[in-house]
Amino acid sequence: MKFSLILPIYNEQIVFEEVIEKYIDDLENLRLKHNASWEIIAVDDGSTDRTKKYLLQYAKQYRNFKVIRFDGRYGKQAAITAGFEFAFKNTADSADFVFVADMDILNPGGILTKMYEFGTAENAPIVHGYREFIGGEKRKASWNDFWTRTASRFFIVDGYYNGKVNVALYNADVAEIMASHPTKNKYMRTMDNWVGYEPKEFWYPSNLEREELILKTKELKERHGAMGGIRRDGGRENSSAKWQGLAFFFIGLIASVFGFLSLDLGVFAVIMFSLSAVCLAFSLFFFLKSVLLKRIGFVSYRAGDILYSVEKVLNK
Repeated sequence: MKFSLILPIYNEQIVFEEVIEKYIDDLENLRLKHNASWEIIAVDDGSTDRTKKYLLQYAKQYRNFKVIRFDGRYGKQAAITAGFEFAFKNTADSADFVFVADMDILNPGGILTKMYEFGTAENAPIVHGYREFIGGEKRKASWNDFWTRTASRFFIVDGYYNGKVNVALYNADVAEIMASHPTKNKYMRTMDNWVGYEPKEFWYPSNLEREELILKTKELKERHGAMGGIRRDGGRENSSAKWQGLAFFFIGLIASVFGFLSLDLGVFAVIMFSLSAVCLAFSLFFFLKSVLLKRIGFVSYRAGDILYSVEKVLNK
């Protein structure tokens, strides 16, 4: 039996060692309990901080710690796609189970083992892990998730966003289908819907209370600044969408003002209100696009677009 863990990574210098050590301990536990082997496929999405140094260090230490380094920033979904394609490039040595996880310091140790045991007990081809705060406060739905779900209905045809999945588990049949599917727009949550299996929900507690989380977040921000970390954002596409949305909003607002000021002019007022309605509709469109870009990266790829470009692979 073999387990693969795909990790999309971008500028994780602060939490890298702490998170990676937890995942390695967890995979070692699975190896011992199930007489299995494991590999980590870390996909570096163009990190600009010391993350590259840590990746090289672990690749030297572990032959089964494999690194794919992009030559630029292509987004989380592209990184996951690259991980799947790499995991199944040699079907004779491909994994029986594939985890996809974030470099999230809030994920507790042992989460991979617990998810595997849950998925096996439930005979579930796909398991989605949702983190809850200690005390049972489930946090899957939020106002931000609502807007992202709404946005994804506009921009994604074959499925939609339904909450924040922190860790996912796929059996070999599902993972191989997803790796071999010809589409390059592999937003994994929609691919989960496409393969036709109902994902099982696995709720697990955070390793921090709310108050601890606030203090930890403050500490991480201070360390991030001290180490010369790079501020994360949704990229140029997200920024462009936000500015376009704001431009249409203000034009619509100005048109509405002119409309109210010229109610006695009849036709001119109608033109202004019509222009205002159109601009506000475009503003909403770009706002939703911005939300989606921020949460999942690129939305679609035209024929011939480059999904990602690999600079180097360590431990092939």
